[in-house]
Amino acid sequence: MSIQTILTVPNPILRQTCVPVTAFDERLDRLLRDLRDTLADYGPTGVGLSAPQIGILEKVMMMLYRGREIVLINPEILTAEGAQTKTEGCLSCPGATVSVTRAQKIHVQAYTRKGKLIRLVEHGMMARIIQHEMDHLNGILILDKPH
Repeated sequence: MSIQTILTVPNPILRQTCVPVTAFDERLDRLLRDLRDTLADYGPTGVGLSAPQIGILEKVMMMLYRGREIVLINPEILTAEGAQTKTEGCLSCPGATVSVTRAQKIHVQAYTRKGKLIRLVEHGMMARIIQHEMDHLNGILILDKPH
């Protein structure tokens, strides 16, 4: 097991834009294990974690929600529909909660851990989690959202 320290504000790494993953190798597998172990360690309070939150500036995210594990590498939101406003917290912003409006339904394109291109359609809470983690990949925190 390799639980990593989650970076918190004001760590400057959290404000940087990530680079795409170019090698689907053992190093990436280790990063994914680290993300999973670290996220699982937070129990139900942690539903998503991105690589920059553990100090790696690469476009990698993992979600664990309602028994579902989703890994997205180099994700792109292709389309977004509707709107939902809910209060969000963040493991990198301890104690902060912010009301954030996000798309209700998203179409996402990304790669799997083996480098296969996939497309997903997600709605509701999973769409929210993905959008939250996408923000991390772009150096955006919930504290930056209008409220």
